[in-house]
Amino acid sequence: MEGNVVGGKKADITEFPHSVCIAAQCHRKNRKMVWTCGGSILNQKIILTAAHCLYNCPPKSKISVNMGHVNRKKGFSSMVKSYSLHKDYNPYKVSNDIGLAIITSTIEFESNIKRIAVVANPPYFEKAQVAGWGRYDEINNKRDKILKYIDQYVWKRDACIQLTWGLPKGAICGSNGDSNIYTS
Repeated sequence: MEGNVVGGKKADITEFPHSVCIAAQCHRKNRKMVWTCGGSILNQKIILTAAHCLYNCPPKSKISVNMGHVNRKKGFSSMVKSYSLHKDYNPYKVSNDIGLAIITSTIEFESNIKRIAVVANPPYFEKAQVAGWGRYDEINNKRDKILKYIDQYVWKRDACIQLTWGLPKGAICGSNGDSNIYTS
């Protein structure tokens, strides 16, 4: 559920019909909307995203969600009516990094717009795919408007902790072994 895929391949929206792009205008009314994160469709009214995507947004912020198209600026769009972050979200540890957004419109499912299938226990050491709107230059924050995807292998928690400095509870760890293609 990362918002940004660096590198990767151009996606077909029918392969990732649950993908949404979230834009927010959180702080100043005269500033334009900023594409902040990705998310996934849970049902016809609720979007699953990361808490860090909406953490600094005041309650009456202007937030929109686009879906159904590989171009983040096209497709079906809806405003967010309200959102909720996990009560134990910690922005410094990035633990419990989960949020839900309720949109004003009702989503009509089609071949390019579908809900995500949520699994309680991911299959370890099997190939998975991560989709998001990418950056083609992360250092200069140059964003791509097109949905991209990369292949990843889901690791067991113990293996990931050995290779990293820790992993927040509930987080999923993955890698593809290519340092030029990753999520950020």
